[in-house]
Amino acid sequence: NNSSMGADVALTSRDGLNWTLHQLGTNLAQLGAVRALTSSPSNFLAVTAFGTNLAAQLSLDGITWSRPTRIAATELFSATWADGLYVAVGVSGTNSLIASSPDGSNWTSRVWTNYGGLNAITCGNGTFVAVGEGGVAFTSTNGLDWITQLLPINPAWFPQYVNTVAYGNGAFVASVPGHGGPIFTSADGAHWEAYLNPPITWWGVSEVGPEVWKMAFGEGLFFAICEGGNLAASADGVTWVGEYLSGGAFIPFNDLACGNGVFVTVPPLWVYTMNFSLTVTRGSPETSRVTVNRGTLGQTYKIQRTTDLRGSNWVDLVTLTNTGSPANWVDVGATNYPRRFYRVVSP
Repeated sequence: NNSSMGADVALTSRDGLNWTLHQLGTNLAQLGAVRALTSSPSNFLAVTAFGTNLAAQLSLDGITWSRPTRIAATELFSATWADGLYVAVGVSGTNSLIASSPDGSNWTSRVWTNYGGLNAITCGNGTFVAVGEGGVAFTSTNGLDWITQLLPINPAWFPQYVNTVAYGNGAFVASVPGHGGPIFTSADGAHWEAYLNPPITWWGVSEVGPEVWKMAFGEGLFFAICEGGNLAASADGVTWVGEYLSGGAFIPFNDLACGNGVFVTVPPLWVYTMNFSLTVTRGSPETSRVTVNRGTLGQTYKIQRTTDLRGSNWVDLVTLTNTGSPANWVDVGATNYPRRFYRVVSP
């Protein structure tokens, strides 16, 4: 699940492509100004600001939130959960700050001097990775003891900081914000490779530089908040496909998280519910068996196909109705193509 938050609304999505807008109403009165968002197998956790104090708040669905628990009177910009531990990062004065909690309610903070603020944190393959000012990267195998190193940032690049990091498909992916800002990838969080001007496709138009501000990984893909409040997705963190979510209007999203089939962004608090799960297996003879899971009971949806993900030429194959059981459909025409890609959409 994936989720996103903002001032007075929440967006939820179960696939990062189809989103549902929720007006929070009185639920928002419980939620402070959101600075960071993450999820565990049981909860979403938001780091929220109440005046000069930062607090942690928990939610089962990204819409209704618990009462705030104070973390510290400082700045925290990102949070993650792994191995039974919530970890949040930020800045204390001009120093790096890392706070940790086993339950989201009881927190311990540590400060490192001689390093700037930390902007983002993630965990993958048993390693926590936090990134920040000047390209500094902190790594830890337990969320408590940390080693520092630097990403390969060119002195000519601007700005001189790494703003986001996520882990998925066997790799850490980090980014410097701004047009043409480089993408960094690493298998272990310690050794990084830089990609300047990574490609992105917006509705069939190819450009360079996705301008990634925040990232999260879910449902097999990296999802990113880009300049202008638009979203993008990538399988490897290097080549991206964009979605104009904001309709041309600037939406200042602060963070993005994915958990239990829901995407949540902040702010504004948008909670996106992933309506479908799609699985494709090779049949015999050369056919593709497409299986659709989840979704709203009684809702109709379309299976579409394309032979080239770089374009926008998706073609409808079949319209199905969700009966509560996985829906299977066999594409006998797949034998005529060396490869075919599939997606499921709501009509």
